[in-house]
Amino acid sequence: MKLPALATAIALAVSACTPALAADDLCTTASLLAERVMTERQSGARVADVMDRGKENELYRTMVKQAFSEPLYRSVEYRQRAVSEFANGWYLDCARYMETR
Repeated sequence: MKLPALATAIALAVSACTPALAADDLCTTASLLAERVMTERQSGARVADVMDRGKENELYRTMVKQAFSEPLYRSVEYRQRAVSEFANGWYLDCARYMETR
């Protein structure tokens, strides 16, 4: 993942959150959203359609751009692996960022 874009997107998301939202909750939410976005990518959705769902959310738009930069796999196994790795990557990058905050 491109850390500068991710850091900016997470910083924007964090600034919009209430203090009660724990870092783990934010990272879990980011991971679940990343899983959804990559699932759509691996299902063959159009990037414009997926992007339209989050026009005002920079974090979402960053995820969509990154997901659609990844290859579209043919086998179910590789699609599932791509989804899992993408979601895990977002969680880990978020957790690392939150530790430095």
